[in-house]
Amino acid sequence: MLIRAKAIPLLTLVLWLQLTAYSQTFDAVHLNFTSQQGVTIESVTLNGSEISVRKPLPLFSVVLNDTMLATFTATTIRQDSSFLLNPGISCRITADASAENRTQFQIHFTNISGHNIKLENVVPFGQSKDKTYITGSGSWALARAFLFCPGRMPVSVILPDNAWEMGYASVEVPGGTSLCAIARRTGWEHAERKRYWTIIEPGGSVSYNLYLDVFSGEWQNGLKRMFQKHFLHDLTDFDNALFERKDLQWIRHKYIIALQFAWDHQFYDRNKGVFTLDNFLAE
Repeated sequence: MLIRAKAIPLLTLVLWLQLTAYSQTFDAVHLNFTSQQGVTIESVTLNGSEISVRKPLPLFSVVLNDTMLATFTATTIRQDSSFLLNPGISCRITADASAENRTQFQIHFTNISGHNIKLENVVPFGQSKDKTYITGSGSWALARAFLFCPGRMPVSVILPDNAWEMGYASVEVPGGTSLCAIARRTGWEHAERKRYWTIIEPGGSVSYNLYLDVFSGEWQNGLKRMFQKHFLHDLTDFDNALFERKDLQWIRHKYIIALQFAWDHQFYDRNKGVFTLDNFLAE
Protein backbone atom coordinates (compact mmCIF):
# COMPACT_ATOMS: atom_id res chain seq x y z
CA MET A 1 0.00 0.00 0.00
CA LEU A 2 1.25 3.46 -0.85
CA ILE A 3 0.09 6.68 0.76
CA ARG A 4 1.07 9.86 -1.03
CA ALA A 5 0.46 13.39 0.17
CA LYS A 6 1.25 16.71 -1.49
CA ALA A 7 1.06 19.92 0.54
CA ILE A 8 0.06 22.34 -2.22
CA PRO A 9 -2.85 24.57 -1.47
CA LEU A 10 -4.68 21.29 -1.31
CA LEU A 11 -3.55 18.12 0.46
CA THR A 12 -4.26 15.02 -1.62
CA LEU A 13 -4.14 11.64 0.06
CA VAL A 14 -4.00 8.69 -2.33
CA LEU A 15 -4.64 5.28 -0.84
CA TRP A 16 -3.54 2.36 -3.03
CA LEU A 17 -4.99 -1.08 -2.41
CA GLN A 18 -5.62 -3.98 -4.76
CA LEU A 19 -9.01 -5.63 -5.17
CA THR A 20 -10.34 -7.69 -8.05
CA ALA A 21 -14.10 -7.35 -8.53
CA TYR A 22 -15.79 -8.88 -11.55
CA SER A 23 -13.71 -7.67 -14.52
CA GLN A 24 -12.69 -4.48 -12.73
CA THR A 25 -9.53 -3.97 -10.70
CA PHE A 26 -10.02 -1.49 -7.89
CA ASP A 27 -6.61 0.14 -7.53
CA ALA A 28 -7.11 3.28 -5.47
CA VAL A 29 -9.43 5.79 -3.88
CA HIS A 30 -8.32 9.41 -4.01
CA LEU A 31 -9.31 11.56 -1.05
CA ASN A 32 -8.93 15.33 -1.09
CA PHE A 33 -8.59 17.30 2.13
CA THR A 34 -9.31 21.03 1.76
CA SER A 35 -10.48 23.77 4.07
CA GLN A 36 -13.10 24.72 1.45
CA GLN A 37 -14.70 21.31 0.78
CA GLY A 38 -13.62 19.25 3.76
CA VAL A 39 -12.84 15.60 3.04
CA THR A 40 -14.15 14.36 -0.32
CA ILE A 41 -13.70 11.53 -2.80
CA GLU A 42 -12.53 13.19 -6.02
CA SER A 43 -11.69 10.13 -8.11
CA VAL A 44 -11.02 6.39 -8.12
CA THR A 45 -8.52 4.33 -10.10
CA LEU A 46 -9.92 1.28 -11.90
CA ASN A 47 -7.83 -0.97 -14.13
CA GLY A 48 -5.00 1.56 -13.91
CA SER A 49 -7.14 4.46 -15.15
CA GLU A 50 -8.17 7.33 -12.91
CA ILE A 51 -11.88 8.16 -13.10
CA SER A 52 -13.23 11.41 -11.68
CA VAL A 53 -16.57 11.17 -9.91
CA ARG A 54 -19.41 13.27 -11.32
CA LYS A 55 -19.30 15.53 -8.29
CA PRO A 56 -17.14 15.41 -5.16
CA LEU A 57 -18.49 12.87 -2.68
CA PRO A 58 -18.14 13.02 1.08
CA LEU A 59 -16.29 10.01 2.42
CA PHE A 60 -19.19 9.50 4.84
CA SER A 61 -21.97 11.21 6.72
CA VAL A 62 -22.74 10.75 10.41
CA VAL A 63 -25.44 11.85 12.84
CA LEU A 64 -24.12 13.60 15.97
CA ASN A 65 -26.65 14.44 18.68
CA ASP A 66 -29.47 14.08 16.12
CA THR A 67 -27.78 16.41 13.59
CA MET A 68 -26.48 14.93 10.33
CA LEU A 69 -23.04 16.06 9.18
CA ALA A 70 -20.95 15.00 6.19
CA THR A 71 -17.21 15.21 5.70
CA PHE A 72 -17.94 18.20 3.44
CA THR A 73 -18.12 20.17 6.70
CA ALA A 74 -14.73 19.03 8.01
CA THR A 75 -12.58 21.87 9.32
CA THR A 76 -9.12 22.33 10.84
CA ILE A 77 -7.59 19.65 8.63
CA ARG A 78 -4.20 18.47 9.90
CA GLN A 79 -1.25 16.79 8.22
CA ASP A 80 -2.02 13.51 10.03
CA SER A 81 -5.33 13.29 8.12
CA SER A 82 -7.36 14.20 11.20
CA PHE A 83 -10.01 16.91 11.19
CA LEU A 84 -12.95 18.30 13.13
CA LEU A 85 -16.48 17.33 12.13
CA ASN A 86 -17.86 19.84 14.60
CA PRO A 87 -16.36 21.54 17.68
CA GLY A 88 -16.95 18.39 19.74
CA ILE A 89 -15.77 15.52 17.51
CA SER A 90 -12.29 14.98 16.12
CA CYS A 91 -11.96 12.40 13.35
CA ARG A 92 -8.91 10.58 11.99
CA ILE A 93 -8.81 8.46 8.82
CA THR A 94 -6.14 5.86 8.11
CA ALA A 95 -5.65 3.10 5.55
CA ASP A 96 -5.47 -0.42 6.97
CA ALA A 97 -2.14 -1.84 5.83
CA SER A 98 -3.14 -5.33 7.00
CA ALA A 99 -6.17 -5.51 4.73
CA GLU A 100 -5.71 -8.08 1.98
CA ASN A 101 -7.75 -8.04 -1.22
CA ARG A 102 -10.01 -5.26 -0.01
CA THR A 103 -10.01 -1.49 0.25
CA GLN A 104 -10.38 -0.55 3.87
CA PHE A 105 -10.27 2.67 5.86
CA GLN A 106 -10.28 3.01 9.63
CA ILE A 107 -12.27 5.94 10.98
CA HIS A 108 -11.61 6.98 14.58
CA PHE A 109 -14.00 9.43 16.28
CA THR A 110 -12.90 11.13 19.53
CA ASN A 111 -15.08 13.25 21.81
CA ILE A 112 -13.06 16.40 22.58
CA SER A 113 -15.98 18.20 24.24
CA GLY A 114 -16.95 18.30 27.89
CA HIS A 115 -20.24 16.42 27.50
CA ASN A 116 -21.55 13.13 26.14
CA ILE A 117 -22.10 12.88 22.37
CA LYS A 118 -24.47 10.46 20.65
CA LEU A 119 -22.98 9.13 17.38
CA GLU A 120 -24.97 7.07 14.87
CA ASN A 121 -25.75 6.45 11.18
CA VAL A 122 -22.27 6.37 9.66
CA VAL A 123 -23.14 6.11 5.95
CA PRO A 124 -20.42 5.84 3.26
CA PHE A 125 -20.53 8.51 0.49
CA GLY A 126 -23.05 10.48 2.54
CA GLN A 127 -26.73 9.96 3.15
CA SER A 128 -28.72 11.62 0.32
CA LYS A 129 -31.77 11.05 -1.91
CA ASP A 130 -29.69 10.26 -5.01
CA LYS A 131 -28.01 7.19 -3.48
CA THR A 132 -29.01 3.69 -2.46
CA TYR A 133 -28.19 3.26 1.23
CA ILE A 134 -29.06 1.43 4.44
CA THR A 135 -29.13 3.05 7.87
CA GLY A 136 -31.27 3.43 10.98
CA SER A 137 -34.28 5.73 10.75
CA GLY A 138 -37.24 6.85 12.82
CA SER A 139 -38.08 6.39 16.47
CA TRP A 140 -36.67 3.61 18.61
CA ALA A 141 -37.54 0.06 17.61
CA LEU A 142 -35.73 -3.26 17.72
CA ALA A 143 -35.67 -3.22 13.92
CA ARG A 144 -35.37 0.35 12.61
CA ALA A 145 -32.93 -0.16 9.73
CA PHE A 146 -34.26 0.89 6.31
CA LEU A 147 -33.18 0.51 2.70
CA PHE A 148 -33.46 3.79 0.79
CA CYS A 149 -33.49 3.91 -3.02
CA PRO A 150 -33.83 6.99 -5.25
CA GLY A 151 -37.44 7.64 -6.23
CA ARG A 152 -38.82 4.87 -4.01
CA MET A 153 -40.30 4.57 -0.56
CA PRO A 154 -37.87 3.21 2.06
CA VAL A 155 -38.44 -0.36 3.20
CA SER A 156 -37.58 -1.94 6.54
CA VAL A 157 -34.76 -4.49 6.47
CA ILE A 158 -33.61 -7.07 9.00
CA LEU A 159 -29.86 -7.09 9.64
CA PRO A 160 -27.68 -9.58 11.55
CA ASP A 161 -27.83 -9.04 15.31
CA ASN A 162 -24.23 -7.84 15.45
CA ALA A 163 -24.66 -5.38 12.56
CA TRP A 164 -27.61 -3.14 13.38
CA GLU A 165 -25.31 -0.11 13.54
CA MET A 166 -23.87 -0.69 10.05
CA GLY A 167 -24.22 1.79 7.20
CA TYR A 168 -24.19 0.82 3.53
CA ALA A 169 -24.31 2.88 0.34
CA SER A 170 -23.62 2.66 -3.38
CA VAL A 171 -23.08 5.32 -6.02
CA GLU A 172 -22.48 5.32 -9.77
CA VAL A 173 -19.27 6.63 -11.30
CA PRO A 174 -18.62 7.36 -15.01
CA GLY A 175 -17.95 4.35 -17.21
CA GLY A 176 -20.80 2.09 -16.15
CA THR A 177 -19.25 1.16 -12.81
CA SER A 178 -20.56 1.72 -9.30
CA LEU A 179 -18.87 1.99 -5.92
CA CYS A 180 -20.30 0.31 -2.85
CA ALA A 181 -19.15 0.54 0.74
CA ILE A 182 -20.10 -0.60 4.21
CA ALA A 183 -19.24 0.95 7.58
CA ARG A 184 -18.89 -1.38 10.60
CA ARG A 185 -18.33 -0.39 14.23
CA THR A 186 -15.18 -2.13 15.48
CA GLY A 187 -14.20 -0.64 18.84
CA TRP A 188 -15.01 1.87 21.55
CA GLU A 189 -13.38 3.30 24.69
CA HIS A 190 -15.07 5.29 27.45
CA ALA A 191 -18.28 4.92 25.51
CA GLU A 192 -21.59 3.08 25.84
CA ARG A 193 -22.38 0.86 22.87
CA LYS A 194 -26.04 0.71 21.90
CA ARG A 195 -27.86 -1.25 19.21
CA TYR A 196 -27.87 1.62 16.70
CA TRP A 197 -25.62 4.26 18.21
CA THR A 198 -22.77 4.94 20.61
CA ILE A 199 -22.80 7.39 23.54
CA ILE A 200 -19.24 8.76 23.74
CA GLU A 201 -18.07 10.23 27.03
CA PRO A 202 -15.68 13.21 27.11
CA GLY A 203 -12.29 11.88 26.04
CA GLY A 204 -13.88 8.67 24.76
CA SER A 205 -13.84 7.30 21.24
CA VAL A 206 -15.47 4.91 18.79
CA SER A 207 -13.94 3.33 15.68
CA TYR A 208 -15.43 2.15 12.40
CA ASN A 209 -13.99 0.23 9.48
CA LEU A 210 -15.07 1.39 6.03
CA TYR A 211 -14.83 -1.27 3.31
CA LEU A 212 -15.12 -0.32 -0.38
CA ASP A 213 -15.71 -2.38 -3.51
CA VAL A 214 -16.87 -1.95 -7.11
CA PHE A 215 -19.63 -3.65 -9.06
CA SER A 216 -21.36 -3.51 -12.43
CA GLY A 217 -25.03 -3.59 -13.34
CA GLU A 218 -28.08 -3.00 -11.18
CA TRP A 219 -27.89 -1.58 -7.67
CA GLN A 220 -28.75 -4.95 -6.09
CA ASN A 221 -25.33 -6.24 -7.18
CA GLY A 222 -23.68 -3.95 -4.65
CA LEU A 223 -25.68 -5.55 -1.85
CA LYS A 224 -24.71 -8.98 -3.15
CA ARG A 225 -21.02 -8.01 -3.00
CA MET A 226 -21.16 -6.90 0.62
CA PHE A 227 -23.71 -9.32 2.04
CA GLN A 228 -23.31 -12.54 0.03
CA LYS A 229 -19.68 -12.43 -1.09
CA HIS A 230 -17.98 -10.59 1.79
CA PHE A 231 -20.39 -11.58 4.63
CA LEU A 232 -20.38 -7.95 5.82
CA HIS A 233 -16.61 -8.40 6.29
CA ASP A 234 -17.25 -10.44 9.43
CA LEU A 235 -15.95 -13.69 7.89
CA THR A 236 -13.49 -14.74 5.23
CA ASP A 237 -15.28 -18.06 4.68
CA PHE A 238 -18.69 -19.41 5.67
CA ASP A 239 -18.95 -22.89 7.18
CA ASN A 240 -21.72 -24.51 5.16
CA ALA A 241 -21.41 -27.96 6.78
CA LEU A 242 -24.68 -27.68 8.71
CA PHE A 243 -26.67 -27.10 5.53
CA GLU A 244 -24.95 -29.97 3.72
CA ARG A 245 -25.91 -32.62 6.30
CA LYS A 246 -28.14 -35.24 4.68
CA ASP A 247 -30.27 -35.65 7.80
CA LEU A 248 -31.25 -31.96 7.60
CA GLN A 249 -31.99 -31.73 3.90
CA TRP A 250 -35.74 -32.04 4.51
CA ILE A 251 -35.81 -28.37 5.52
CA ARG A 252 -34.86 -27.31 1.99
CA HIS A 253 -38.38 -28.06 0.79
CA LYS A 254 -40.20 -26.32 3.66
CA TYR A 255 -41.39 -22.78 3.14
CA ILE A 256 -43.30 -22.02 6.34
CA ILE A 257 -42.04 -22.30 9.89
CA ALA A 258 -44.08 -21.57 13.05
CA LEU A 259 -42.29 -20.66 16.26
CA GLN A 260 -44.32 -20.66 19.48
CA PHE A 261 -43.66 -20.05 23.14
CA ALA A 262 -44.93 -22.61 25.65
CA TRP A 263 -47.43 -20.08 27.02
CA ASP A 264 -48.95 -19.35 23.59
CA HIS A 265 -52.68 -20.17 23.70
CA GLN A 266 -52.31 -21.88 20.32
CA PHE A 267 -49.85 -24.28 21.94
CA TYR A 268 -51.53 -24.78 25.32
CA ASP A 269 -54.89 -23.50 26.58
CA ARG A 270 -54.35 -22.90 30.29
CA ASN A 271 -58.04 -22.22 30.92
CA LYS A 272 -59.07 -25.63 29.56
CA GLY A 273 -55.86 -27.39 30.57
CA VAL A 274 -55.36 -28.93 27.12
CA PHE A 275 -52.74 -28.75 24.38
CA THR A 276 -53.97 -27.01 21.22
CA LEU A 277 -50.95 -27.49 18.98
CA ASP A 278 -52.60 -30.21 16.87
CA ASN A 279 -55.54 -27.93 16.08
CA PHE A 280 -53.17 -25.11 15.18
CA LEU A 281 -51.21 -27.32 12.80
CA ALA A 282 -54.41 -28.63 11.24
CA GLU A 283 -55.56 -25.09 10.50
